[in-house]
Amino acid sequence: MDSFTNFLKQLSKTTGSKFNLIENNGREIFKGFDVKNCEVVSLNLSLNNKKVRLYIPKQYENNSRLLEYIITDKYKNIVSSNQKVIVDILDGKKVDINSIKNAIPFISQKCNLFIVNVDGNKIEALDIINKLYEDFEMISVIYKDDIVIIGSFDEVEEHAKGIRESIICDLYCKCYISISNSINDYRNIRKSYFEALENMDLGKKFCIKGDIYYYKNILLTKIINNLKSDIKDELMYKYENKLSKFDKDMIFTIQEFFRCELNITNTAKKLYIHRNTLIYRLNKIKKDTGFDIRNFHESVIFIVIFYLWKEKNNKYF
Repeated sequence: MDSFTNFLKQLSKTTGSKFNLIENNGREIFKGFDVKNCEVVSLNLSLNNKKVRLYIPKQYENNSRLLEYIITDKYKNIVSSNQKVIVDILDGKKVDINSIKNAIPFISQKCNLFIVNVDGNKIEALDIINKLYEDFEMISVIYKDDIVIIGSFDEVEEHAKGIRESIICDLYCKCYISISNSINDYRNIRKSYFEALENMDLGKKFCIKGDIYYYKNILLTKIINNLKSDIKDELMYKYENKLSKFDKDMIFTIQEFFRCELNITNTAKKLYIHRNTLIYRLNKIKKDTGFDIRNFHESVIFIVIFYLWKEKNNKYF
């Protein structure tokens, strides 16, 4: 954060106080003096949940509390200002390019935008996220009914899983996360937000299991959602009653069979059932619906019908 570093330099110069500011992981934020052969005092500071230590030569000890207040207050203002930049971008407002560079200097890298939706306390959820990523290049902000995160993540889905699990464990609430495609230009942030928002809406609408939604696992539902209403009505007229007669075991079997890419052996292992039991269930699906979902072409048609049925009946397993 260049603006914060420049502020620390100016603070040291203006007050005549020498100090170092070091993150707990050893990363140097600001160095104003050499600690070798110098008696120092130190204070623990919290910068928006980031734990740091302030080192001061003992001769400036009387200034320590004042420096602590000035530094933490300035950091809070910078974070607030950066969050406003993100909100303004999402609102479609014109934002100064230098403000954007200060708020998200990592945007030129491969970044992703997350939308985190919780049915619990959003401020507490945001606090959990900030603690998880205190040493990470990211920014998070509460925007409308959700939390929006922009960051440079290597394993995007793993990060989403980690965030979701932490929020659920700490707040005991439901948590849904939607992930945008990659971003490397601030001009794509608003577009990526609406893409992720659409993924969130479709994921909830079609009850996608796992509660983490991204382009690959939401594409089929996007296609299904755009089917004409008369086609949807026709398919439900023919097959809704047949699917509604299946019990939970049969529904779980259908879902797991598709997750395992129509592989009988893997599906049987996932369901902890004998291979012959699975084959019996697949034969029953064929008998009752007319679709042999072991056949790729028939399975494609069937999964469309199955998702429409889940949407109409609000089925979530």
